[in-house]
Amino acid sequence: MFKKNEVVLQRSTSKKGSITVTAKITDTGDLRIDGHDLTSQGKNLFGTTEVEWIIIVKANHIPAFQSALESEAPILTSLITRFSDQNTTKIKSFLDEQGIPYKFSNRIGD
Repeated sequence: MFKKNEVVLQRSTSKKGSITVTAKITDTGDLRIDGHDLTSQGKNLFGTTEVEWIIIVKANHIPAFQSALESEAPILTSLITRFSDQNTTKIKSFLDEQGIPYKFSNRIGD
């Protein structure tokens, strides 16, 4: 079950596996985006069917992210509008292009 401060950007299941990407505002006000890929694409790229990644945008950088999105809606709503479904793969490059600081980590492996 997801809280009001958490949204699902992508959730898909097929014969190839499943992908889930969520975004939430943490207790400290940071934006946290979590991805979990259990598809054969991960197997082809990394030799494993499990890839997890996390992007964290600190609270003080969320206004810059919101401005770059050119949206007056709350950040989670803006993310749904801009980056839902297959567009979740564009989040990291968008942050890079806009010069918005973030932390990225990933885990590859079963």
